[in-house]
Amino acid sequence: MKWLVFPALLIMLSFGVFAASVSRDMSARVGPGDSVTVVFNLASLEVGKTFTLEDDLPDSFSFVSWEVSGVDRASVNHRAAEGNRHGWSFNATQAAMQIKYVATAPSLSNAYDFDAVWFDSSGQSRDKKSMLVKAILCGDTVCEGNENNNLCPADCPLPQETTPLVGESESKPGGETEVEVRQEKPGNFNGVLVVAAIGAVVLAVFLLMRRKR
Repeated sequence: MKWLVFPALLIMLSFGVFAASVSRDMSARVGPGDSVTVVFNLASLEVGKTFTLEDDLPDSFSFVSWEVSGVDRASVNHRAAEGNRHGWSFNATQAAMQIKYVATAPSLSNAYDFDAVWFDSSGQSRDKKSMLVKAILCGDTVCEGNENNNLCPADCPLPQETTPLVGESESKPGGETEVEVRQEKPGNFNGVLVVAAIGAVVLAVFLLMRRKR
């Protein structure tokens, strides 16, 4: 892959250690035609030294605008090359800076790769990231994005509530467990006691009368 060549770039490539730290911040997934913001957070820059960063965007992304924090736009050397490659070169005014650009995602759903390389007086480094362009569709059985049970119950159904059976334990908040106690119905047990009591009384009266005779 051919990269943009800025002044003194060939000299920078001869160094093997890279002091600056760069992290890319961008969405992992967007919808077709969405506006995409890519931010490079730069740290440990050598103040007063030249820093260069180039990012190779997928061809189907449309580049819209860019900005570099902490430095006048006129002092930034921004170049665009064939293949949707964009580069920024400037003298660092502070140790921490940002490069930000905005692009428009294509209409075709696919996974797209971004490939960035950066240089300073210490050397070079590289970063590769992927972005998925895919529309959020209700009915694909995947609950995602802004979908919820109200907007798309087919993808985001409410969890089914289960009723515990008799004798099963039921968990409560705080880790406590309540055990449902199975109660036996009295049934005819009380009736049996009444009959037995009457029989005992009759027997006692019978024995008493017999003694009197």
